[in-house]
Amino acid sequence: MPSDSCNKVTTAAERFPDSPGYQSATAREVRSRPTLAAGGWECVRCGNVNFPQKLFCNMRKCMSPRPLRAWRCKGCG
Repeated sequence: MPSDSCNKVTTAAERFPDSPGYQSATAREVRSRPTLAAGGWECVRCGNVNFPQKLFCNMRKCMSPRPLRAWRCKGCG
């Protein structure tokens, strides 16, 4: 019985290069990374910079909660 693909191809990305679920290395590198200037926040435990919308550190081993912003009394100045 004939095979639909070469047995030398070992990864799914090589077998199905046009599949939208697989990105090339250059496509992954183009993705943005969080920055402090763009509203990201730095984890006080591990130093990872996270996207603004994240409530917990994105590092799997850390997962610390986002620190609360310093509260200032608007009436006190």
